[in-house]
Amino acid sequence: MLKFFKYLSFFYINFHVGFNHNILYAEINSSTHIPRTILGVYHSKEGEDFRFHPLHVHFEMPLNHLGLKLEYWDLEKGIPNSFNLDDIRGVLAYFNTDSIPMPEEFIFWANELIEKGKKFVLMGNVGFEYNLSRRPVNVGIINLLLKKIGLYWNKEWEISILNHQYIKSHPSLFDFEKKLSINFDSYPKLKSISDTTKICLGMQHILQNNPPDVLVSLSPHGGYAASGSYLFDNGKNQARWLMNPFLFFENAFATSDLPKPDTTTLSGKRIFYAHIDGDGWQSQSIAENYAKKNFNCAEVVKREILLKYPELPVTIAPVAADIDPDWFGSNELVQQAKEIFSFPQVSAASHGYTHILDWAFYDVNNPEEKEKNLYNVTNDLKIFFSLNQSYNKKTENGYTAPRSYLFRDFNLHRELQGSVQFIQTLTPVDKKVNVVQWTGNCVPFDAALKTLKDNNLFNINGGDTRFDNEFPSYAFVSPLGRSYSSGYQIYASNSNENTYTSDWTSNFSGFQKLIETYQNTESPKRVKPANLYFHFYSAEKTASLYALQKIISYFKYQNWISISMPHFVSIANDFYKISFQKLDERKFLVQNKGMLSTLRFDYASDLSVDYSESIGVLGAIHYQGSLYISLDKKVNEPIITILPYDEKKMKQQRDPVFLLGSNWDISNLIRNKDEFHFTGAGFGKACIDWKVPESGKYLLRAQIGKKKIELLYVVKNDLVLPIRLNEYIYSPIDFYIKKLI
Repeated sequence: MLKFFKYLSFFYINFHVGFNHNILYAEINSSTHIPRTILGVYHSKEGEDFRFHPLHVHFEMPLNHLGLKLEYWDLEKGIPNSFNLDDIRGVLAYFNTDSIPMPEEFIFWANELIEKGKKFVLMGNVGFEYNLSRRPVNVGIINLLLKKIGLYWNKEWEISILNHQYIKSHPSLFDFEKKLSINFDSYPKLKSISDTTKICLGMQHILQNNPPDVLVSLSPHGGYAASGSYLFDNGKNQARWLMNPFLFFENAFATSDLPKPDTTTLSGKRIFYAHIDGDGWQSQSIAENYAKKNFNCAEVVKREILLKYPELPVTIAPVAADIDPDWFGSNELVQQAKEIFSFPQVSAASHGYTHILDWAFYDVNNPEEKEKNLYNVTNDLKIFFSLNQSYNKKTENGYTAPRSYLFRDFNLHRELQGSVQFIQTLTPVDKKVNVVQWTGNCVPFDAALKTLKDNNLFNINGGDTRFDNEFPSYAFVSPLGRSYSSGYQIYASNSNENTYTSDWTSNFSGFQKLIETYQNTESPKRVKPANLYFHFYSAEKTASLYALQKIISYFKYQNWISISMPHFVSIANDFYKISFQKLDERKFLVQNKGMLSTLRFDYASDLSVDYSESIGVLGAIHYQGSLYISLDKKVNEPIITILPYDEKKMKQQRDPVFLLGSNWDISNLIRNKDEFHFTGAGFGKACIDWKVPESGKYLLRAQIGKKKIELLYVVKNDLVLPIRLNEYIYSPIDFYIKKLI
């Protein structure tokens, strides 16, 4: 009988990358706990903004897709001895220079980690050649680390690539989004010194028969990729991956056989969520049919979106000062907000009180004093409006003012939890406001994250994912979020209309290109949920309103599951908390999963769930060669057991009823003989498919408000029981289904 892991990706890896699968097999069996954290090590330059660092911009998203979380460490702070190694899977070191602080100490530290079974991946330059004073590091010490990943360097550089050619021993790894071309002037002449190190990409003189210099390699202990060998980037939004980053990191960090927490999928379907920033709530719409009606944009959104598309869940985040009568709102705007939040498909969030534009401006000890010294902050409304257009001192990040309303002294407490408390007064009692949608440049400082964490508030925005014909690469797909010392900033899954309209200055119908990003982040890999994120001012113009309607029309015909934005944010936060214990060769215990309810096994076409040995599993589907497993959120610690098809066939094992897919969130599944119970909640008309063990007649009973329903289904040879409800239902419904004799 073939062993479980032979059914996973090792055949794939052996064919494509040439690893010995026994090495990887031994690694995964080395510990009961499955570590998921990659420590991203770098050395910052003065004034460098980490938002644009390759670790974050390019490497973190593929790692997230592989189920890994990236924690950053700047060597300016010293050697990262403080990390708990239990959850460290490996180190990803990226250097764009040849010098770092304390290079010898870094080498000894990295060596020790490798000896403890952690992976080490070096990308970019061999950054530990010198210290910051340009004192060279002894080549023997350098090679202490390089030898651990099967490489050797005598500090020799190739400075002329004339008459050189690439040697691609694993072509499936390259020419991913752009064909390889020799686009660099020089490189360090590293050599392979181990039979277990696979040279994926080498460089060789066409007239010589010397062993190739190593540009990209993989080894049992990690990997290496030299600058210029994995990504082309000319700095003009034309970045392209030369190397397949998913396949490289998968092999370097040995993730192919791991369960992967997945934030793109729920109940077997791709997630869709929508949220609106409050900018433009009061702006008058000049869109067709509204230009002469003196309607503000919020009224147009209500009429064109909320009333027309009750199946579209949307989270709305006003700027509190826009609504609050004590600031720049009115009693009429308060009533309008209450009406909008009364829609059953609408949830509420905050977009701040005064709408901070430049968060870094306030990341100082006394932000109130700094602001008063540089700007005309006033407590008088008349004075404010006379000054509002006269700001002439730009912030360091180019904003004409650090926040939209320089009215009353800055107060971080008011900006965050104060705005949440005010918006809570606008919502029905059963709708909790617990998310802040970042404002302005969406780059909060750590104290802002800590304020939210201390008040049990979530956050979203930033990231600006695009993947279309203007940005045609995974290089422009953002990670799930960004790590701070006080927590995580969760990114919006897709960019908003600003990046499509040159910051709302032209091409006002351009937002419809979002559909291309939906498509490209779904196929050939589902790497993102679908997210509709915009501002109220999109209802201002005919062209922008048309773009919104086109996107929503596309959404209506997709086989997705719609959830609220706060629900997605909970899933995203739990990605960083979930953990796995490997109980035996093919059984996994899931812990700390929270609201994250989908796991994915890749290269799993020949695998299925062993329901008899699993707990808390609703169902599973095969998609894009992966097995997506739906977990019951009512079960705190599910157990997943995977079974190869041939073993299931040999045991003559038959599956119980299980979920194939649902556009509602399914939970609380109870299976009994000839009957099962579950709870469903969602937006729009229910479309829920169950796989049942036998054909025949099945009776469904449910209570929808005061209405009792009974439906009879005849299941044929495909054994699919399709539940369809035509009513729009927004509250959880308990279902009871019994097979009739």
